[in-house]
Amino acid sequence: MDIGPHFLTILLKERIPAASIDSLGFWLDGIGLESVVEKHYPFDLANIAKGEFPEIEHTYDLITMAKVFEHLYVSPRLVLSSLLKILKPDGMLLLTAPNGVAPILLKFPKKT
Repeated sequence: MDIGPHFLTILLKERIPAASIDSLGFWLDGIGLESVVEKHYPFDLANIAKGEFPEIEHTYDLITMAKVFEHLYVSPRLVLSSLLKILKPDGMLLLTAPNGVAPILLKFPKKT
């Protein structure tokens, strides 16, 4: 399951051609997602705060969430607890978020 499908979804399918990829969130037209996503669940993650979550018929070995976390305007705890409901007990959640300190470190390296 890919949360917030985008170019990483396509790269994931290229790297693991046998993978069955579903997605949840907003949809980006025109980047080739149609050829890699088997089932898409249109859903605004902000609706989790209202107690909503789409009916998803099975659980996943892997849930990816790249470049989404920093855009949430609801509690990340609510989002993660909802995602854990569709993650297999031995599954993995792969989450990326920007490192706000990195640009500062690049501009102002430590003096030796």
